[in-house]
Amino acid sequence: MKKVLAFIMVLLPMLACAQVVGTFSNRLAKRNDLTVQLLKKDNKPYYVCFDAQTKRGYGEVWVKYKDLAKFRQALIDARSKYVEWSQVADANNVKNFRKEIPVKFPKPIYCWEIAGDRFYDDYTGWKMTFSATKNNRFAFMLSETKDMNNRYITENYEIVFSCVEDFNSLIDLLDPAKVDAVVGDPVDESLFK
Repeated sequence: MKKVLAFIMVLLPMLACAQVVGTFSNRLAKRNDLTVQLLKKDNKPYYVCFDAQTKRGYGEVWVKYKDLAKFRQALIDARSKYVEWSQVADANNVKNFRKEIPVKFPKPIYCWEIAGDRFYDDYTGWKMTFSATKNNRFAFMLSETKDMNNRYITENYEIVFSCVEDFNSLIDLLDPAKVDAVVGDPVDESLFK
């Protein structure tokens, strides 16, 4: 319990300083206004947060700012493999195939809410899976999370990419240059005496 309280005390000030980087779309999501936000600590970028679908609705995925380029590169690599395997599946008339895409994402923090209570997981990583069906090609980012304080409280996160545009929408917003543009120039606090 102490670990969770300490964790929440560190994150609450960051949530108050969140700035929206933009919204991304995903053709299969129930909402089309999934956001990417920058969380700051001491007026410096600390986490980049984005929405993801869960079995109960939506939750947040927090990626450390220092890991943003690695996370984005993993998405780019997954997109390349998705395109390659989709072409192979189309050329060979593959109708039922599923395989994990070999990419490694930096571990994020997951945050979700149940009946007004917030839960966090910082142990679990993403797995990316390619799936070919009769008429469709998908890539699934999946994570089965467990609350860091109570391992019996679980949530399933997923982001489904059904086309290259779905990948591009999120990859574009996770561009460090776009995130840095939201940070802006630091204010000289000595001006305000």
